[in-house]
Amino acid sequence: MAESDPVARNKEVVARFVEEVWNRGNPAAMEDLCHPDLVDHSDRFGTALGPGRRAALTAQFERALGRPRVAVHDLFGERDLVAARGTLTGTHQEEWFGVAPAGRRVAIDGVLIARLREGRIAELWVHYDAEELVRQLRGEAPHAPPG
Repeated sequence: MAESDPVARNKEVVARFVEEVWNRGNPAAMEDLCHPDLVDHSDRFGTALGPGRRAALTAQFERALGRPRVAVHDLFGERDLVAARGTLTGTHQEEWFGVAPAGRRVAIDGVLIARLREGRIAELWVHYDAEELVRQLRGEAPHAPPG
């Protein structure tokens, strides 16, 4: 990778975001990795401004799932955008989405899309199947695909 390749640098920032914030449980890393004017679009929790809201959401996942881990399967970028597809795993340890903890393991696929500005994440979208997450928390069978 050439040092002057902005897409490669942006991919490194997003990879570090996943590793530091999610896998190492280090929300303080967001100070370096996220732009102070971060706009966080969340389909379940609404749009929020600033890294503090993303830190709060990440902490909520951490409390509920006991240090969840994210395995990144694909990471690709173009222009100022980077997308990561991965699987979040964890063990249910605190009441969440109205479901009492039962120590069940969960695994949820999701997509993170980041727009970078000045070498930092300035806009963020995280999408995952919340319905499937709740089904797993409850110990229900996976939703059968149509067909």
